Amino acid sequence: MIQIAVERGLLAWAAWVWFVIAYVVLLFRLIWRARERSRFATGAAAGLLASFVAYQTTALVHYDLGIEPVAMILFFYFGLAIALDRITKDPAAIDVP
Repeated sequence: MIQIAVERGLLAWAAWVWFVIAYVVLLFRLIWRARERSRFATGAAAGLLASFVAYQTTALVHYDLGIEPVAMILFFYFGLAIALDRITKDPAAIDVP
């Protein structure tokens, strides 16, 4: 996070912090909503939250967005969380209780 502030400026750092908070809130809401609908979706959302917390822990001391495979996996997880969020909002989308 310090690298983002130094390299891109405080506005980019503030945008990244806002994005991190919004993503964590999305994941907590997803876990809460998915608990009633699907154990698989709940487990996947909990895994996404755990992986993001682990990523942010390493990102405190190391600039992980500069490593392409790590950034690609991170953005894949973002997309997976958004897909799970949309699936759990549609009652007909979940077929496994």
